Amino acid sequence: MNVLNNVMKRKGFCIVNSVVIIVLGVLFLLNLPLNEWTAHFIHANIFHLLGNMIFITIINKDIDTSKITKRSLFVWLSAYLTASVCWGITANAVGFSGILYFIWGYRLPVDLKNIKLKSEKIKYLSGILLIMIISLIIPSLSFSMHFFTMLVGALLGKIFQLIDEYKKDMGTLNATRK
Repeated sequence: MNVLNNVMKRKGFCIVNSVVIIVLGVLFLLNLPLNEWTAHFIHANIFHLLGNMIFITIINKDIDTSKITKRSLFVWLSAYLTASVCWGITANAVGFSGILYFIWGYRLPVDLKNIKLKSEKIKYLSGILLIMIISLIIPSLSFSMHFFTMLVGALLGKIFQLIDEYKKDMGTLNATRK
């Protein structure tokens, strides 16, 4: 319950999440043809759709702000394109999870930096490992869709983390020169 309270307190929580959830719900009802561009919006059943909606509200925190930024749009578009490429290669999954794992991967570098205790980092990484093992073992889950999109998301997240650190360092350097 504490996680849900933290999620609800975030500034601008409802904007991006609400738009994504509404779009997912409407597209679920439209009965789209299955291909690499629509597979992310097709769900096996209503419980699959609801599970993805809950996952969105928990995982989408660092790119969700009170206004839609160029970066958040770029991250969501990158997630969609990466998941579409993965689906085009594997063609064995439906649902929004490829995009969600990309977002989770995007958050990973910042999450690991913010977790101070080594034991907490081990717990966090163990959770990711457990989820990946589960998606490898259960035939109806696509390991490749989850793993590769998370990996690409983590790479993009690390790139943006380095850019942000560089900008911060340059700002500090310029402030000390004045």
